[in-house]
Amino acid sequence: MAAGDPQNFEHLAAYERYLIAQNRLSMTSRLTAEVISLNEQTRAYSKSSLFSELRGSEGPANTLARTIFFYEVVQLCRLWDKFDASGFSLPTVAALFSEEVISLVERDRSQNGVPNSAAMVSNLRATLKAVTAVESSREVVRLRNHRHKNIAHPIYKTRAEQKKAIERVKGDDLDAVVEKTIEIMGVIDSAMTTQTVDYRVLQATARREAEDFFARVQIAP
Repeated sequence: MAAGDPQNFEHLAAYERYLIAQNRLSMTSRLTAEVISLNEQTRAYSKSSLFSELRGSEGPANTLARTIFFYEVVQLCRLWDKFDASGFSLPTVAALFSEEVISLVERDRSQNGVPNSAAMVSNLRATLKAVTAVESSREVVRLRNHRHKNIAHPIYKTRAEQKKAIERVKGDDLDAVVEKTIEIMGVIDSAMTTQTVDYRVLQATARREAEDFFARVQIAP
């Protein structure tokens, strides 16, 4: 975020924030779909015979494995970047939802005949709080630090590491954050639009496609 950029959305009227949330959420949704696909590709590759054969190899084989892993880390971290007034990360989208905006959401859903709008709003509130919890979770902190230190910048220590020790990325960090992302996006998406994306269906489809692809990949003798 550049110097002088807004630190929040308090200068905007509720309806402006609502419209911006709808616009940004469409971009967040597309990135979420991409991350789900990447996660399933990483999973399928790690379980494939190709991975078993190339494990521990150097050169092109090592480059392939690192590229698959690094690209998923980068894209997932984009979804969980800290607040940026011009961005569409989940923390940024969540910051658009003041109580006034939530009231507009409830009003529009009721007018569109969406059943149980009160329950939907209650679920939305809980989910927005979950965004804050996930954004500061150990999994996201480790992934973000890994991106800064090992992918994006040639540095010995990140600013975060200068303040406190940060563990290395753990094997299940990606899967854990992707699962939380799917849960959160499902709720926010359904609250903001009547044409919701079923991220679980996307996940199942991406899993089948990735497993089928890597099952057919073989190394020539």
